[in-house]
Amino acid sequence: VHGDSSSGSTAARRAARWIDALPGEDGETVEMRAFKVQFLEQAGAYARAREIAQKLVDSDTGNVDYKGLLAGLAAETGDSVRAEQLDRWLATLPPQRASWAASFYRARLASLRGRPVDAVAFVRETLEKGAWPTWLHIDLALHRLAGRDDYIALTKPRG
Repeated sequence: VHGDSSSGSTAARRAARWIDALPGEDGETVEMRAFKVQFLEQAGAYARAREIAQKLVDSDTGNVDYKGLLAGLAAETGDSVRAEQLDRWLATLPPQRASWAASFYRARLASLRGRPVDAVAFVRETLEKGAWPTWLHIDLALHRLAGRDDYIALTKPRG
């Protein structure tokens, strides 16, 4: 959150291990697997995170969060074809279906693909659709935008 990527990666690895240590099937719920994908991504374990994300997508092919996470992981693992395919899918979702999630994941994807102008535009759209600003501040992919004046203007606290 505050730019300490080393401590953040350590915490993310610890959180993924915590999920693995949960008793019985508790760690295998879709919620815990989705959290684990995010923790593994933050820890830089992209291939493992992508494998779990793909299984989540396979179990629920219409889930915006699963496909959004997978899109970012595809970009991070160099699979531009899959990232583009998932971006096109996210772009087709009507607001009543995806709320702000589609534009949020598209912002992440644009940032990861080195398209900061597009990423900031999607962040603006995400906020206009009612996203909690906290999601923008804690997302590692969007942290790449932290030094941009247009991003700062969108995400600075208002009082």
